[in-house]
Amino acid sequence: MSKLVGATRERAVVIPFHLDGDFFYKKGLRAYRNGDFERAIQLLKRAHEMEPEEPIILCQLAAVLSEVGEYQLSTEYLRIVIVELDPEMVECYYFIANNFAHLGLFQEAKRNALRYLELCNNNGEFVEETEDLLELLYLDSDTEDDEDDLIFLQDHARELMDAGKYAEAIDILHELIDGHPQFWSAYNNLALSHFYMGNSEEALLILEDILKKNPGNLHAMCNKVVIHFYLRNDEVVSELVNHLKVVHPILMEHRYKLGATFGMVGRFDLAFQWLLSLKKAGYEGDATYFYWLAYSAHHMKHDQIAHYSWKKVLTLSPDKKGHAPWEQNQPNPDDDIFNQYLQSKQRNQEIMAKSSLHQQGLLVADLLYSRFEHDQQILSSILSQWFNLLPQIGEKQLNNSAALAAALEYLHFEKVGKSTTQAAVSRAYNISSATAKKYISLLRSY
Repeated sequence: MSKLVGATRERAVVIPFHLDGDFFYKKGLRAYRNGDFERAIQLLKRAHEMEPEEPIILCQLAAVLSEVGEYQLSTEYLRIVIVELDPEMVECYYFIANNFAHLGLFQEAKRNALRYLELCNNNGEFVEETEDLLELLYLDSDTEDDEDDLIFLQDHARELMDAGKYAEAIDILHELIDGHPQFWSAYNNLALSHFYMGNSEEALLILEDILKKNPGNLHAMCNKVVIHFYLRNDEVVSELVNHLKVVHPILMEHRYKLGATFGMVGRFDLAFQWLLSLKKAGYEGDATYFYWLAYSAHHMKHDQIAHYSWKKVLTLSPDKKGHAPWEQNQPNPDDDIFNQYLQSKQRNQEIMAKSSLHQQGLLVADLLYSRFEHDQQILSSILSQWFNLLPQIGEKQLNNSAALAAALEYLHFEKVGKSTTQAAVSRAYNISSATAKKYISLLRSY
């Protein structure tokens, strides 16, 4: 990748820049030559902001990123050059091949190396280096199988996460990370799996590890703010949002992640800004994209965009019918009940009789509180689930509070992948196994 420095320096002499972009570009090159890679990256990003259509700047930025081990981001920038800015800069395929080789993705490395040779008609500046790279790649006949295994494991882990089998997904993700220590998406999915299991502390430790090894990893930064938001660490969320506000990602995927994250934490002003910018750039979003665009537009009083976006949501995901932001603008009473219940317990007070919660519902909550008062993470998760289920359950089904508590505990641990049995929860709540089985089936149906 270092050869790109000389190549781009020569090309910079003949390609005119506006004064400001040229200024930051040259300062970035100087910082690179002096070995100050972090400053070089900052300056080249600034130059790119001023000259977004100039491929040489983005190529040079990709070169420096590759030097510091940011192979994935370097590759993404090089692809922007090829696809959007200058398809004739075929040497980008050679540098992409090098990046994939560093990541251990040898099949992709071979594919891009061969693509470079094809497009330059074996007469390009880096033909000799590309042939050397291919020779090294072909020495290991198992590389294709290794990469197939990587793709299989990655897809399998995502399928397990989608199915709620987080403990199994964690095992797969650890295997991925052991074999590919710079495969950052695996780290992020590992953190999310722990979070979904209720292990917020472990999730945050993993995210901190990512940011230590790969500073500026946007997915890790966004996942971190979302987890703190759900933990109700408002001061931390505010601080993290202030950091994310000044981030200006180039890639559409990163803009999407940033916009959706702001939507999740209730910063609809910032969410609307980023999500709308994607729409203006011709981004073809999925249901989740239009979901957050509709919500942020609604909260920012852009009703036409909100209604248009929600129509797209219903087209892509019909099960969202009835969940439009203008149909959800009243506070969820169950959330209020949940907060009221926890506050009352912390103050050793009783909930007022005017609460809309059934008395039997309170008895179930009390049983769960007594059992898990020592573990606030488990308690919060189970009570949240209970108060969300409660409005759907008929009064006749609330008569056996011990059986309901046992069923909730069983289903919670089943969901997070921790072993328990119907016999164990039956003993804990002094009910028969048959009763536990009946109520587990009842709650599972909801």
